Amino acid sequence: MYAYGLSKSAVHHYIQTLGASSGPKTGLGHKSQRKKATVELRRSKAYLDDMTALAILPSMIDTPNNRKFADKDADFDNWTKPEDIAKEIGEWLEKPYLRPNSGALIKVFPDSKRGEGAVFKLAR
Repeated sequence: MYAYGLSKSAVHHYIQTLGASSGPKTGLGHKSQRKKATVELRRSKAYLDDMTALAILPSMIDTPNNRKFADKDADFDNWTKPEDIAKEIGEWLEKPYLRPNSGALIKVFPDSKRGEGAVFKLAR
């Protein structure tokens, strides 16, 4: 469990740091991540303004392999469908103004109220 927690923390930190140096200039806006070196890097590499670094944190993705190793009494209705994640990413590509800021961590879980689709919630 220690290794899991450590790697999870490292990935979250990496995405937020990468997000601070890419994406629209508004980005995360954290002063600690907007140091002089980051500003100089952005000036020298204009293509970073077109990039967005996000981390999608799904609950459990409903894939054949996950079903294969799931408990016998697992409720697959409470699992996130890959199509729902793909649909949301597609909307972010078509409509950039809907896209979260670069460096964001997005939690994804099934929409229990509607019974279909997924809910995307900003974690950080």
